[in-house]
Amino acid sequence: MSIEYKALPGWPEQPPGIASFAADLPASELPRISIVCPSFQQGAFIEDFIRSVVFQRYPNVELVIIDGGSSDETTEILKKYSQFIDYWISEPDEGQSDALNKGLDIATGDLVGWQNADDFYLPNAFWHVAQRALQVPALSSSVFLGHIAVVEDSRVIGRKYFCRFSRDSLIYRGINFATQALFFGHEIAKTHRIDRSLTYAMDGEFILSISRAGFPFYLVNKFLGAYRRHEDAKTIAHSEDSRAEWHSVLRREGIELKNHRWKKHVFTIRRLFELAQSGNLVQATVEKLSRTSRRP
Repeated sequence: MSIEYKALPGWPEQPPGIASFAADLPASELPRISIVCPSFQQGAFIEDFIRSVVFQRYPNVELVIIDGGSSDETTEILKKYSQFIDYWISEPDEGQSDALNKGLDIATGDLVGWQNADDFYLPNAFWHVAQRALQVPALSSSVFLGHIAVVEDSRVIGRKYFCRFSRDSLIYRGINFATQALFFGHEIAKTHRIDRSLTYAMDGEFILSISRAGFPFYLVNKFLGAYRRHEDAKTIAHSEDSRAEWHSVLRREGIELKNHRWKKHVFTIRRLFELAQSGNLVQATVEKLSRTSRRP
């Protein structure tokens, strides 16, 4: 089956070629990248996600989709693209965290990415991650984070820039990564699991856990993924619940944010310094001002 190219938001109008730097990457050493996608009732979006994986044109990718028994068009789409999916199942589960853990059990890649079915990857994302991964001493025990685009109504409405990861910044300033641009090594995938008791903050708890274990984090200074804003997205529809659950995770760590409010300002200043170092300060400031102006 051949797939007719149709540009996704943030993608070029014509099928993207493989990035020029990819020619310098040793083909025999390219890490296998597994993508785990939890899904439930995402038939309106999941085809875009699958196509964003296929059109990476990365030669060593494994796609695992765990669907929670959707009753919409999801399974028909999965059947349509089955030749590009290494493993998929559609059955009732205990929610997104349960689906992710099932996928991590199956994934065989040197690197694992986790992508929501309503989000997608940007051009050459896998190649950028592979290039960075080949530069580190211990790929299988490393974490890689990149920047993301924000999409709404089929268009890019903003971009989010991230800095070198800091556990303290995650705790005291707030979420400083995006799962849409998150990849981690095989050792982490096989030794750490998503907390099934959590509904909204499982990504933050997961990152908190692996940072506590001492695994190194590396910034990939590229746009790797796209977060799609829509009314049913959990972070929008349940923002207060999400914030409350994250604070409960921190309390489990023995942290009460009200006792450390001043630290948020410290890490905000440090973020500005690191954005300047990475050459992203001006763009990030423009994006921040743009988001502020769009608020009602």
